[in-house]
Order: sequence, then structure tokens, then C-alpha cells
Amino acid sequence: MSRRIDEGVSTKYSKPPIVEAVCEFRLPFNMKWDLTIYGSVYEKLKHLFPNKKDIPMRNIEFSDGPGELQQKIGFSTHMQISTEDNNRLVRIGPKVFLLSLKSPYPGWDEMKRLLSEVLEAVGTSVELRAFSRIGLRYINVFELPDSMVELQKYFNFRPIWPWVDLVTSEVTANCLFNYKEGRDACRIIIADQKTEKGKPSSFVLDLDYFLKKPEAVKTDEALPWVEEAHETIVDLFEGSITKDTRNLLGVSQ
Repeated sequence: MSRRIDEGVSTKYSKPPIVEAVCEFRLPFNMKWDLTIYGSVYEKLKHLFPNKKDIPMRNIEFSDGPGELQQKIGFSTHMQISTEDNNRLVRIGPKVFLLSLKSPYPGWDEMKRLLSEVLEAVGTSVELRAFSRIGLRYINVFELPDSMVELQKYFNFRPIWPWVDLVTSEVTANCLFNYKEGRDACRIIIADQKTEKGKPSSFVLDLDYFLKKPEAVKTDEALPWVEEAHETIVDLFEGSITKDTRNLLGVSQ
């Protein structure tokens, strides 16, 4: 993940903590959707994602009922297309599609390029008007050198307690921040990962920026929305870690 410096110079960490970056789009429940969409999208993207397989998924469907929306839980088959190494994949199901990039993360410019390709492929296969939800999520894992961690040494985003000289072996903190007058929100979670006793500690920092207000973003606004979401995530990521953590990640010009 890029970080911004006072002079505006863009740098990249030499040991980025990102294990997965995901951008998901959900379509309005009343949109038309049929099985021909899967083959059409695959034909347009197979030069980027040649491997194809079906994935069974649990899903929630909504429909109009007497006086209110009816919710139905069921199962459906999603199409997953991926690169040969499975580090980059697209998954498409009924009224939902996503792009996932796993470590080694290629950088925002490449992710944005692939998102543009995916949106164009889906948009020319089905009539897109708006989205019920868009989500941009970055999952980061930090391997820390200490088996018992002074959390304030590595993270600004953490539980705060009034005592001193305490070290942490287990922690979970969860916050939801609102943006754009409640249209958007970003959930941040920090949690430890279980490691063997005496081994270095491992922590997850999960940032999920999403559209809260359904259909507030139109099709031609999707990429600009994702760009703004990414900028917000970068700011929150940088605000969540300390100089000691940045030193562990390294910086390469």
C-alpha cells in the first residue's frame, strides 16, 4: 500500500503487509440477471483470467412481498476465473461480482486497471444502472518481532487503557467510521493471530470501506468512488500504525 509524505512524494513499502485486497460490487435486487452473463463475462476476461471453475456459495436473496421486502437464504453457484497462480481472481454470482488480489500485491495502479476491465466486461454483459453496495477491503498482516507486544509501540489504532507497563498477547478492536454524510462507512478491525508460545506475534489490520446507502453511486461513478475509497483507506492505514511499524515494513522509492 502506498503512503503519502508531507512533500506529496509517493513511496511504497518494500515489505508490504497486504495479504489480500478485494473490491466487491452488489447489484440491486430487482435487476434482471440470467445465466448467459457468466459466459459473456468470461469471454471478455479470459485473456487475463484463463482458469475457470464453479464455486458453491451461500447467499441471501430479497424479493417484494406484501408490505415489505422478503429475505430468502439459499445456495447458488458462482463462477470463479483466475490467473494460473490463483493470486488474482474474479468471482461472479447472481447480482454480485468481485476482484481479489492476493500477496504479492501488485499496487493500486494495477488493481485499478483490472477493476476497469472487470467493470467494462460486466457492464457490456448486463445493464448496470447503480449498485446496492460497493466495498473496497484491505487485509494486512504484521509479523512483529516480540512474543509479548507493547501495542502502543506498533499501533495507534488499538484499545486504550489507563495503566502503564502492560503488554498484550490477545486483542480485538472494532470501529466503524462514517463518511460522505453517512453515504459511506469504513470498518477497521485490529486483532491478534494465534501463534505458538514464544514465537513472534502476528496482528491483522482489516480495513473495509463500503457504500452504506444503496444505489447512491451510479455506474459511471463507480471507479471514482473506488479511487476515493482507496485514498481514505491509505489515510486510515497510515494513521493506524507507528514509526516503528513503518521501519519494519521498510520503504523503497
